Amino acid sequence: MTKEESSKVTRRSTRSSLTVTNPMNPNPPLPTVNDLTYGQESITLDALLSNFPGRRSQILDLIRLIGPLDSPTLPIIIYGDASAGKTGVVLQVFRHLNRPFVYSTCRTCCNPRILFESILNQLSPSDFVNLLKQALRPMGKTVYMIVDHLDLIKEWDKGAMILQFLFSLYSVLKLPQLGVILISGLPPDVYYSNMGYTDPLPVYFPDVVLRPFCRVTRRVEELSTTFSLLFRKYCEPLDDLGVSPNEDLKSHLKPHIALCLNVVFRRRRKTSNSSEKGEELEVLDFHMFTSAKYLLIAGFLASRNPATLDASMFDSTGGMDNRKRKRKASEKSMEKKEIAEQEAAMKGPGSFPLERLLAIFQCIASIGDSSFNEEKKKLLFTTERITT
Repeated sequence: MTKEESSKVTRRSTRSSLTVTNPMNPNPPLPTVNDLTYGQESITLDALLSNFPGRRSQILDLIRLIGPLDSPTLPIIIYGDASAGKTGVVLQVFRHLNRPFVYSTCRTCCNPRILFESILNQLSPSDFVNLLKQALRPMGKTVYMIVDHLDLIKEWDKGAMILQFLFSLYSVLKLPQLGVILISGLPPDVYYSNMGYTDPLPVYFPDVVLRPFCRVTRRVEELSTTFSLLFRKYCEPLDDLGVSPNEDLKSHLKPHIALCLNVVFRRRRKTSNSSEKGEELEVLDFHMFTSAKYLLIAGFLASRNPATLDASMFDSTGGMDNRKRKRKASEKSMEKKEIAEQEAAMKGPGSFPLERLLAIFQCIASIGDSSFNEEKKKLLFTTERITT
């Protein structure tokens, strides 16, 4: 790369790759707001929508909330589950709009100092003065600050104070030339407090639902383990040099897709001893939803225990009035109970009604984490649709 070409490299490009500097140039060009754009050629709206199928409404809502060029923008919070495309959509929207922005993620910035330094490194002290002067001009441009993985700040030391600062930044600065966009995996209700800041405008990214896979999972990252195996099957015919990549590859893959949809996800892992010897051992490592684990536990309890024991297992009173005195079990009754348990174990799991399974499932889930509530509602809704 020549000196003339290196001077044309934008600041956004240098942050995403290697920093290109020209030590021989004594008078470097003054930074401008345009240096904070995406750094690549802008894309059209049609290309943006085609790159993210199923996200048309979210993309249009985000563009509408950002507003026209250099218009004041209220804080925006974008939330949704993992692998919902939040970060990719936001960055590509700014590429489409060709607006200046500063991006920082809380995943790599593990504490407040690194977080704010990462922003200041993109707006260094001398650069910040020039950028601020240009932004305050009558025709100055709006600069957007994007903070990704906001939910990770809750685990930081004094994370509550940092969250309050970020949410109140727009109200404190009162600069129409600053736009704040927060990306979180948790809904905005988790961050609400009585600090009196301006509530950000929410944009929800629902789970991606693909018809062949939605009955297995709705999280894209959980399909990676299955897709890696399917891709190997897809590429097997290509070992023959006489085979051309056409629709025949899809017909070779179809029988394996049905099998993958009906099995529990599994992935290969190496044990510590085998990895040292360079040998690979196949070990099944089951990866399941929390709701699926609770459902299996509920099914085991319902199939191995009579319905008369449900109250004693899940009722806080033990299924009886506390005022009643418990009778001491005799040795003969204990022997009968052990014999009955052995006979039940020999018979195997028994049948049970669906209502009892859901009742046990709800009892188990009520003890679990509160973040599981949304997943539990989805499972119960799906079960009701199946039974009706």
